Amino acid sequence: MLYEYIQSKGQDITFKHKLVKLVREGETEGRVTGAIFESDNGYVQINANKGVLLTTGGYAGNAVMTKALAPIVPQCTTTANNTPSCDGSGIKAALWAGAKMDPQPAPMLFARGAVAPGVDAGYTGEGEDAALPGNVFQSNVGTQPFMKVDRTGKRFVNEASPYEAVCFASSNRPGGVWCEVWDGNIVEDVERFSTVGCSKGIAQQFAAGVTPDEMFAKQIEGGTVFKADTIEELADMLGFAGEAKENFLAQVDRYNELYDQQSDDDYGKEAFRLSALRTAPFYGGWFGACYLTTVDGIKINANMQALDENEEVIEGLYCAGDCSGSLFADNYPEYIIGCACGRTLTFSRHAVKYMKEN
Repeated sequence: MLYEYIQSKGQDITFKHKLVKLVREGETEGRVTGAIFESDNGYVQINANKGVLLTTGGYAGNAVMTKALAPIVPQCTTTANNTPSCDGSGIKAALWAGAKMDPQPAPMLFARGAVAPGVDAGYTGEGEDAALPGNVFQSNVGTQPFMKVDRTGKRFVNEASPYEAVCFASSNRPGGVWCEVWDGNIVEDVERFSTVGCSKGIAQQFAAGVTPDEMFAKQIEGGTVFKADTIEELADMLGFAGEAKENFLAQVDRYNELYDQQSDDDYGKEAFRLSALRTAPFYGGWFGACYLTTVDGIKINANMQALDENEEVIEGLYCAGDCSGSLFADNYPEYIIGCACGRTLTFSRHAVKYMKEN
C-alpha cells in the first residue's frame, strides 16, 4: 500500500542498494549532498537536492558494533529477534561523515530468550558471523514475575522489575542466564500479576482458552521448558545438582513462605505478584535477554538534523528512527508501547517537511 501510494505521488523506491558512504562537500566539511551505494550494476551515486534522511535502523544485527558499543548485551543475551538489516551501516556512514553518536548505549532487551540448561549468554563465533545461541526468541512467560534464580539456585532480583532490569541483573550472575519456575496455577497467577504491554500476551492467550500444556508444547518438545510432577524432579531436569540443587529447593520453600506472609522481605516485590510453588504440575526453563534493537544513534536536534562533534548541524543530513539518538539512554522504556515505530514515522515526516521548507 505504501509503495503504491509513493508511486502515485510520482516518486519511486530503488531496491537492492547497499549504503556505502555519504557524499559531503569537502569530505568532512560542508553540506551532505548525496550517497554512494553498491548495487547489482556496481557503485551508484545518488545526489540529493534538499538533504539525505537516514532511517537505516540500529546496530543490533552487527555483533562487532554491539560488542564495541553495548558490551552489556553479550553478557546477558541468549537470542536475537532483531532485523538483520539493522547492521549499523547508516550510523557508520554518518560517523564517517563527521557526525557524533550518543555516548550511552541503549539496547532494547526483553527477558524472553529461552535456552536449554547449561547454555551461556553471549555470542558464539567471531566477527560479523558471530551469533547468539538460542532460537526461542519471544517466550512470553519470561517476562512474567515468577520466581527467578541463578545457577547457584538463589534469587537475585525483584522479578517484577522492567524487562531490561532482570537482564542487566543477570549479567552479574554465572553464565548471564537465569531459571524461572511456575506451577499448575499459572493461569490464575498470570491474571493476578496483571502485567502490561506485550507481556500481557500470555494472559490474553489463556483468556482465549489456550491451556498451559498447549502454550508450552513446542518448548517442552524443544527442551527449553520442562514439566514435572514434583519440584525435586523439576530441579533435576533443569540441571541443578549438589549445593545448587539444595539452594534451589530451599529457595522454593522460602518463596512459598514469602507468598504465605504476602510480603517479599527479600527483594520487595509487590504482594499481588508473589505466587506459590505447591501445585503440580511444575514447570521451569532457562532464560537470557532477547535482543530486539538499539535506540542509541546519531545525535540530532529538534529538526532531526545530525550534529557533529561540536554539537553543530551537519547541513543536509537528517536521521530518524533507531539510527538516530538524543532520545534514550540505557534502555527502551517498555511503558511507551510502540514508540520505536511511532517516533520513526513522526520524526521522518517532520524531517522531510523541514527539508522542503528550508
